[in-house]
Amino acid sequence: GLPIQYAELGNEVAASEDGDGVVYPNGKEYVDGMQAWISAIHTSYPTVKVGMAVTRCSAFTSGDYSCTPGGREAGWNTAVMSELGQATIGGATTVIPDAFIVHMYSETGLCPASGCVGGQVYLGNGTTAQTMLQQPFEVWNSLHAYFSTGLSITGVSTQPKIWFTEYNLHDKVVPAGGSWAHGLYVATYSLLFATDSRVGMALHHEVQSPTIAFPD
Repeated sequence: GLPIQYAELGNEVAASEDGDGVVYPNGKEYVDGMQAWISAIHTSYPTVKVGMAVTRCSAFTSGDYSCTPGGREAGWNTAVMSELGQATIGGATTVIPDAFIVHMYSETGLCPASGCVGGQVYLGNGTTAQTMLQQPFEVWNSLHAYFSTGLSITGVSTQPKIWFTEYNLHDKVVPAGGSWAHGLYVATYSLLFATDSRVGMALHHEVQSPTIAFPD
């Protein structure tokens, strides 16, 4: 059979738009529910690394990739780190995952002729590529700084790795997908991820098609 090396416990479980809120209304409930799964996988498949879902949104205060005020994502990571920091859960020793899973999507930083907000740059001002290629650096700076505070478990000497099991450009307004700038945009993220030894995995989603980068 196909050898399995990694297991991801749920897809974007923290996302407010997903139906996971019925089963896991918050990060604490998710951690509690995953304890048995992590233990079982590690027992049956000792070499398999297990990752738990966290959210990128808590690292940002603005932008398309920030938290929805009052949404499930807003307090998700804090609840996950707090619960994993407990010595026991349900009477058993707390089991720590091998990694935290982050899905990273960000915009171009551009806008059409009207409707520019925040730090967006007008699409026709001649700095299209420069603006796009600056975005991964700005996003990474915020996310990287957040690792040591928002994705760290108190009392754990070796913190779980960070797995980016999805990352790409995703802009709902500017159709930059499939352009050469899009290719460099993704490559920039890849190189930035490689600068941190805590990042143990980076998977471009989706490498066979640019459609995810086009407007919804």
